[in-house]
Amino acid sequence: MSLRTTAIRLSGYWMYKLNKLPIGCDLIADITTKIRMPVRVIFDVGANVGQTAKRFKNAFPHARIYSFEPVASTFANLQRNVSNLSDVTCYHTALGERVKELQITTYTGNDSLLNSLHAVSMNTDGQVETIHVDTGDAFSAANGVNHVDILKIDTEGYELEVLAGCKGLLNAGVIKSVYCEVGFNRSNQRNTYLADVMEYLNPLGYEFYGLYDMYNKRMKTGSDYGSVLFVKP
Repeated sequence: MSLRTTAIRLSGYWMYKLNKLPIGCDLIADITTKIRMPVRVIFDVGANVGQTAKRFKNAFPHARIYSFEPVASTFANLQRNVSNLSDVTCYHTALGERVKELQITTYTGNDSLLNSLHAVSMNTDGQVETIHVDTGDAFSAANGVNHVDILKIDTEGYELEVLAGCKGLLNAGVIKSVYCEVGFNRSNQRNTYLADVMEYLNPLGYEFYGLYDMYNKRMKTGSDYGSVLFVKP
C-alpha cells in the first residue's frame, strides 16, 4: 500500500492541488484554474438574500455583480446583506422571457429560497405579491451592459424563461458562461429539466462543462437536482 493510500485511509481525506481538482468539485476552482476565464461582470438572477453574490465577490473581488430579486421582503434582506460589498448592485425585479407584471404567491423566511415565478412551483397559501419582470436583453440595453462573464440562474423552474429573455445576448455570444440549477427527472416540476436547458443552449454554441452541488437524497421521488455550468468555447 502506498504512503498516499495509507494517508487517505487514516485521515479520511482526499488531498488535491487546487488546479488538479476533478471537474465539478468546486465551481470557482474550475473557472479560475481550468477554464481560466476572466470574470468582470456577473448576473445573479434569483439572488435571494445574497448568498451567491457574497461567494462570487469573495472569489472575484473586481467583478461587477448585478443581483436580481423580485420578492419585496427578500429584496430588503439582499440589500442589507450586500450593502458593504463594492460594485454589487441590487435590482428589485425578476428576469423572464418578456417585460410584464406578474402575481406570485410567496414563501417567507428560510423558505424564500423556494420562491418561483413558475406556476407549479409557487406557494399555495402565502402572501400574494405583484412583481415586475424584465428581460436580460432589455435590461442590458438600458444599462449599457455588453458583456456578461457568468449568467447565474436559480429561479426554481423558471430558468428557460430567463434564458429566452437573454436570447439576444446569448446569440451574440457576449454571455461567456451560464450557471443554473436543474433537475434530472422530467417528473420533477420544481426544477427545470437538464435536457431542456441543453436543448436550448447547445444550438446557441454553449457546451456542458460540469455538474456541481448535486442533491440526490430524493432520487426515489425524482426530485434530485444540482447546478450545471455551460461555457461558450
